[in-house]
Amino acid sequence: MATDIRTKTQRRDLAPRREPYWARIRDGCYLGYRALASGAGTWIARYRNSEGGQLYRSLGSILDGKVSAFDQAARLAAEWFDSIDAGVSPAVTTVQQACEAYVSNIGDEKKKAETQSRLRRLVYGDAIAKIELSKLKARDVKAWRKRLEATEALVGRSKTRRNATRERSDATINRDMTC
Repeated sequence: MATDIRTKTQRRDLAPRREPYWARIRDGCYLGYRALASGAGTWIARYRNSEGGQLYRSLGSILDGKVSAFDQAARLAAEWFDSIDAGVSPAVTTVQQACEAYVSNIGDEKKKAETQSRLRRLVYGDAIAKIELSKLKARDVKAWRKRLEATEALVGRSKTRRNATRERSDATINRDMTC
């Protein structure tokens, strides 16, 4: 007998297990629910590509609200399925990977070196670098800007004394964020 995951009551009665309970959304596209022993379960999307391989994407925990958790998860899964059908790469891309791709496409060597240096100092070592682009939120960018504001700007280099620094101006922060 097939297990239905469409309602909260049906999901609550599922036995906890590693393998998700699957519901077919459309040909080759499935929505899974992994029942956990403690708390709400997690949702997973599964896509079968034309070569017969399967791609998975975790949708995380979704709680029932005004819209049922199943409907919310199905909408997120459908958006992912549609993006794959439209040719978007299903690979997870982080902010750092996007920045590296951007730098590799800069033609001017001087601009490329300057941008690479800026990104190494301000992005790659920061928490924002590890965030998936699809999960990047405005609050993540605002928090990163606050961290930039807290770091001092290098004013100049001197061979006889330490490098001079000063508080970052808004213009410096904006210039750093632009790349």
